[in-house]
Amino acid sequence: MSTGGSPSTPSCSLTLSVFSSSFFDLISFAVGFFLVALAFVLLADAFTAFFAGAFFATAFFATAFFATAFFATAFFATAFFAT
Repeated sequence: MSTGGSPSTPSCSLTLSVFSSSFFDLISFAVGFFLVALAFVLLADAFTAFFAGAFFATAFFATAFFATAFFATAFFATAFFAT
């Protein structure tokens, strides 16, 4: 009976197929890891920008509030002392 080839051919092709499969798994893992890391970096950047924006907006409105209170106080003090 014929087996259809030498016995070393199937094991060689099996080794090549396992190697290429693990190689593509490694590539896909590297690409996936890069995309997940990029997503975390972008998410951290978005949160940083949001909190920095909230901080500067708070500082701006607090400054506007105290400036308004200061000028209102100066206005009423001027009106009080003028009368």
